[in-house]
Amino acid sequence: MEDPDAQWGDYVILRPWDEEVFRKSVQRAERIPRATLNEDGNRAVIYCSTTDAYQVFPAAAGEKRKLLEQAARHMVRRSLEIIRDESTLHVRILTRSPMAVRDFDLFKTFGNRLVFGMSLPTLMTGCSKSTSAGARP
Repeated sequence: MEDPDAQWGDYVILRPWDEEVFRKSVQRAERIPRATLNEDGNRAVIYCSTTDAYQVFPAAAGEKRKLLEQAARHMVRRSLEIIRDESTLHVRILTRSPMAVRDFDLFKTFGNRLVFGMSLPTLMTGCSKSTSAGARP
């Protein structure tokens, strides 16, 4: 990409997955004393505060797209497994993608530690009121 701002939406940057670095960050978060958190703090990892964890890769084609999708799926799923198995942290997921259904089996294993939300885009011009709902799988 030459101009990231002008080309926005035409490219994707998939960060390299380093499982040990991720594991260490989860361990650091796990060690934060609850007393230092806000009263409503629930020590949650948020998927989709800036980028959809279940995004599609429309700019890529063929084998490149397949490789990107496989790498992204592995990264999201493995990170969720590490959080579930090696911490007491909560997870919040917000997506627009129906691809999240691939991980519903994993979501269920979190019990009440995971909240899933899905936003539904519309092209209807008369819709000006926003509604959101969170659901537990």
